[in-house]
Amino acid sequence: MDIAIIVMLAVMTLCAAAEAWKNYMILSRICRNTYSSVIICPISADTQNVEELLRDTYSALSGSLCSRALIVDMGADEETVEICRRFINDYGFFSFTQQDRAKEFVNAYLLSDNMY
Repeated sequence: MDIAIIVMLAVMTLCAAAEAWKNYMILSRICRNTYSSVIICPISADTQNVEELLRDTYSALSGSLCSRALIVDMGADEETVEICRRFINDYGFFSFTQQDRAKEFVNAYLLSDNMY
């Protein structure tokens, strides 16, 4: 009787693991080529509380597998750019671009996750 329970629990565990793996593979395929949302964070010399803005963006995106954040430099000072680069290094779904390339980046986000 005890061995039957152990075998049944093992089978149930394997089934749950297989289901979780299947769901992961489906989601990774869906998210590989497109993003469901892109948050654009324009940063300029006048932007106040850049770290707070980026933390709020992180909080908004942290539960989503298919979302990205694009930081657009619209004339930010070097200290602000460094803060942005730190977020990019720490959190994989942030990217950075200059104002003149923002449209190109947004189009790339909508079509592919091969960002540059």
